[in-house]
Amino acid sequence: MRALPLPLLLLLPPLLLLLLLLVAAESGDEQLAQAFDAALLSMHNDGTVEAIVARNGIRNQARVVDCIGQFVYPAKENVTGTLARLLEQGYVRVGARTNYSSVGYGTYTDPPNGAAPEIEQEVYRRIGEHYGTNLSVRYNLTFATANAVMDAISQGVTDASPCNYGQGGFIGVQRRSVVFRQSCSTMGEAMEMVSTVASGITSVADLEKQIVLANKHTQAKLGAVGTSTFQTIQQIFLDAVVVAFDSDELALTALRGDPSVLAAAAYRAENGEYNDLIWYPIDYVIPMSTFFRRENNTANKVANISTVKEWETGNDQLAAVYNAALVWLASLGMQENIFDSYNVSVITMGDCVVKEGAYVVPTTPEGTLKAVMDSQLLRIGIFHESAYPLMVVTKEMATALGAMPEIERVVATWISRQFSSALPVLVNYTFFDNSEAAFAALASGEIDVTSDFMFSGGLYQGVSRRINFQSSCITVATYLSVLTQKWRNVTTISDLERYIFSHQNETLSMGTLGLGYQQFAQSLFGQYVQVVYFEQDTAMYSALMRDQKMVAAIPEYVGTLSAEYATSLVKLGTQWISPNCAYFRKDKVSSCGDNELDVALGEECLSGIGCVNCKCQGPTYKAAAPTPAAACVLACGDGVVDALEECDGTHGCSTDCVCGQGYELHLGKCEKHTLSTGKKVGIIVGSAVGALIIIALIVVIVALVISFPFLRRRFMAEGVKSMHSHMYGRATHHKRAAAIHTVH
Repeated sequence: MRALPLPLLLLLPPLLLLLLLLVAAESGDEQLAQAFDAALLSMHNDGTVEAIVARNGIRNQARVVDCIGQFVYPAKENVTGTLARLLEQGYVRVGARTNYSSVGYGTYTDPPNGAAPEIEQEVYRRIGEHYGTNLSVRYNLTFATANAVMDAISQGVTDASPCNYGQGGFIGVQRRSVVFRQSCSTMGEAMEMVSTVASGITSVADLEKQIVLANKHTQAKLGAVGTSTFQTIQQIFLDAVVVAFDSDELALTALRGDPSVLAAAAYRAENGEYNDLIWYPIDYVIPMSTFFRRENNTANKVANISTVKEWETGNDQLAAVYNAALVWLASLGMQENIFDSYNVSVITMGDCVVKEGAYVVPTTPEGTLKAVMDSQLLRIGIFHESAYPLMVVTKEMATALGAMPEIERVVATWISRQFSSALPVLVNYTFFDNSEAAFAALASGEIDVTSDFMFSGGLYQGVSRRINFQSSCITVATYLSVLTQKWRNVTTISDLERYIFSHQNETLSMGTLGLGYQQFAQSLFGQYVQVVYFEQDTAMYSALMRDQKMVAAIPEYVGTLSAEYATSLVKLGTQWISPNCAYFRKDKVSSCGDNELDVALGEECLSGIGCVNCKCQGPTYKAAAPTPAAACVLACGDGVVDALEECDGTHGCSTDCVCGQGYELHLGKCEKHTLSTGKKVGIIVGSAVGALIIIALIVVIVALVISFPFLRRRFMAEGVKSMHSHMYGRATHHKRAAAIHTVH
């Protein structure tokens, strides 16, 4: 193998350094996540995800509706960074735990199989198809833990996680969904526990009793497969030791062989023999997603942090305290008690599991949180709606009623206690006509937080709320119900879908309560029915009973139908879970120092010598070429006359690149005032001609060497002699030119 020429060897170190800097600062992860969501939503809407789940024999599946509508792919001409690289190379790098196996959901051996691998492969295929190329998945199955998988995403070793990672999982003491950018929910795992028939355990109540009894003699144990499941089981059963297993098979083997293992969160294979085991639900749902690197939103960056208003900071603190309050309420069972008192049937979501050291309350309130504590008021934006018993707000009312407002008041009281406030923080409602107006008020600082009964799958100005705002932990989640008239003889959602399709030539309508559900209904049935928005559930029910063209209605919540409606309407159950939460602003942050070159915000450098506050120091330094690895370089002595310089690098030019006395600036050089213009032109023209001659000679020599190898040795010898003679002549020419300078 031939050695590289010396000039190339000298260039390799800086080129490799530049390459590493470019990879480390790669952007486009948000674009990749948006493309993933767009493809995933198309699969939810056309039934592909449902078909994959059914094909893999998953029984305990629930769709978490946290994204709705039609997500838009990033425009092809604007694709950059990670997404551009993936489209160019034709594959996505997905990292997974070695030999991780969860029956049906995904087995990550070589090759991976199950619902999760099928879903993510189809998502990336659709992304490639949208951009006119092929995009496949290459798996890295070498990671020992889920945390190692997440670390590899951070470091750029892989591009994404598998799509069956629980949203509530932790990395360190931070939720994955905070550190990383999570996708829309791919699947929802309605958790089940399994015990041996011999144990006599057939329900959660039985299991809790057995844990108490076992702890009197030994330590009760429970098994779990997967990091998120492990952390969730720890939260539910505080008095048991939870043991992690890499596969369902290992967990079931331990359950059968170790009497101290009372139950396990594990699944059954379709062809397994399980006569000795019994499964039972625990009313917990774990929403699953893919995770990507998180980019800082440029819209939240500012060039000068001093221009940020007070209410544009401290929002992250308020969200942290709010989430800490929700987790505290859940750990004491207070949320459950509130819902029970209103006779509301809810689903517990495993999106914010309890973990020691998480949800830390800040010691010194700032910005919005400080304003809340100083005023003793938590300003909540709420819109007029009627979804009793969860929430009732009408234009005639001066307050809000129901389970959700009660939770808000308890949260406000808990927040005041964390800062030893003498007076409790009170809830101060501002009423709006719809959710769009409430979010506009949140963005402008008019309110501190939205109601805790905001559909987490909603849009704001046509864009997913989660992009421009941050959400709390899920405050309440319920199964969506659909109402229709009894005379249609429709008893299931599948029946309703067939009925709508068979009557698509008619002008049918569907009622919804709330803009979020209107958008959801449009994504499912919009091509066949006209979706109508209502503010009050009573008005929607009345319209459904009297209007024969209204085929169905989707309320925000419906328990048992009252006698007034039960004679005419029927409730259709679904596996669609509607999660709700509160929303906060995202803090404005300084763009300087985040290792991203925001040229639009006036940044010139990332860090290093000559870089101060992301600007190059005065005339001494200037910005290098605008790349993600841009830095400041010495302006003086680089041979370029920059702003505030009179010269750079020739006669009469001092160390600070200012022309010395008796010299003038001309074409980037300091020259004597007495040098005539004609002579200046002569020197310039002569230099240019000489340079052209040298270039021409080099071209001729190279051509001859390549074309006539047999003359190479003789020709090179003569060429060296000729070059020596030419260089001697050039030296004499420069001496004469210098003499002319001296004489004048």
